[in-house]
Parts: sequence; C-alpha cells; structure tokens
Amino acid sequence: MKEDKDDLNDKKETLISTSAKEENHKENDNLLIEKIDIEKNPKDSLLLNIQEPKNIDIDYYSSANLISGLFYYWAFKIIKLSHKVKITIQHLGTLTGKYSSLNFMKHFYHIYFDLDYKTKGLIRSIFRSNLCTIMLVLILGLSSTGINVVQMMIFKSYVALFKEDQINTTDISTFIYYGLGFLATKLVNIFLSKKINEYQNFVGFKAGVELNCLIFDKLLVVSPSSRHNKAETGEIVNYVQIDSNQLIRFVTMSPSLITIPISLFAYSFLLFNYLGISFSFGLLVLIIFLLINYFMQNSFKKLQ
Repeated sequence: MKEDKDDLNDKKETLISTSAKEENHKENDNLLIEKIDIEKNPKDSLLLNIQEPKNIDIDYYSSANLISGLFYYWAFKIIKLSHKVKITIQHLGTLTGKYSSLNFMKHFYHIYFDLDYKTKGLIRSIFRSNLCTIMLVLILGLSSTGINVVQMMIFKSYVALFKEDQINTTDISTFIYYGLGFLATKLVNIFLSKKINEYQNFVGFKAGVELNCLIFDKLLVVSPSSRHNKAETGEIVNYVQIDSNQLIRFVTMSPSLITIPISLFAYSFLLFNYLGISFSFGLLVLIIFLLINYFMQNSFKKLQ
C-alpha cells in the first residue's frame, strides 16, 4: 500500500512540474511575441507605459493663465496628451465661467432685451455684443501695420549700410543693432498676426452661435400656427446653416474693412518713397485688377 501511495505522489509531482514548465514556456513565448511586436511598432511601445490622466475633464482654454494664453501653451497640453492617449470629447473638458452654456448668452440677452437693441436689428445687436473683441482686433491690426512699416524702414536702412561709401566706415555693432531690430519687429509681427487670427475666428464663431441660439429660442416659444405664417421650415434651416455662416465670415472680416485701407495707404506711400514715379504704373495695374475682380464677383452673385 505504501508503495502505491508513493507512486501516486510521484506521479502528481511530475504532473505538477510538467504543467508548471508548460506555463513558463507559454509566458516566455508571449513575452517574445510582445517584444517582436514592439520592435515592429515602436510607437506602440510608448503607449504601454502611459496611464490615463486622473482628471480628464479639464477645459485647457478657460483654465489657461496669462502666459499660457499668450503663447498657446494650453494647446500644447492637448497636443501632448494626444500623443499619450486617444483623444475623446471628455479630454477637451467642460466649458466653465463665461463660456459655459449657462452664462454664454447672458451678455447678448442683456443687450438684446434689457438695452432694447431688439428694435435696432439683429446685426447691430451682435456687433454690440462683440464690440470689445472687434475693437481689440482692430487695434491689433493697426499695430501690425505700424510694425510692418517700421520693419520695412529698418530693412531699407540696413541694406543702405552695404553701400561702398558706408560699409567701410560703419561699425560692426551698427549692423548687429539693425539686424536685432529687424528680427524683433519680425517676431512681434508674427505674434500679432497669430493673435489677430485667433480673435477674429473667436468673434466670428461666437456671433454665429449667438444667431443660432436666438433662432432656437424663438422656435421653442412660438406656436406652430404662427410659425407657419412667418417662416417655413426650409427658411429656418437656411437661417441656421447658411445665414449664420455668412454672418461668421462677415463679423470675422469686419475689422479688416478698416485696417486694409490704412495698410494699403501706408504701403503705397513707402513704395512711392522708395521707387518714385515708377510706382504709379504698378498701382495702375493693381486698380485695374481690382475692378476686374469686382465685376466678376457681381456677375458670379447674379448667377447664384
């Protein structure tokens, strides 16, 4: 009996040892397969050690401080996060403060109803609601034009230093100062152009959202019978899909209606100062093409 029990114990031990060895072989094979896959796809190896952020519901734009807002560091955080995990809607965060759904339309409704802009028209109400941002874009655009003029004057003076009568008498520090001044104005102008595009897109989309919200609010309170007499369903869809997009483009480009003529006058004066009377021929060609473009746009609108 003892011999039979010993034989059974030996068989159990051998079975346990063989199963353990088989499991170890399987684990080694799986690790080898993962290692081969990682060597084929090195980007996937980076995702293995990355954990999901603890708090993904963060509004990077609204929570950005002054430095982060000026230099777009909040956008860099989102780009950095996209390299770690697959971006979802929750990663973009919930809008807070004045950008939240509860507070977004309060300023517009105050102007539209409390200040009685309802009688003055929808376009004037939207412009009044976004007046501060539009004025900011206008100031930045004029500043960019002024910096462009200064940049051209610096460049002209810098090129003049290379004339034969001045290059031998000019100190090297003068070249350095002009070069640094040109570089500084160029960097400031790039920064201003980025900010102008940001605020223009922001005020344009904000105006479009305000128009759509006002239309939806009207639809919620109006009765079906009165709505049928005032506007058909197709007209309402056109208001939301077409008219709001046209309003976005109009509000976005509205500051340019003032900055572009000033820029043209300033650049024309500089070119006339540099080139002399020969500049008038180039200006004549520009005016001719502007007129051609104007008549083409009018004919295109009629065909639409």
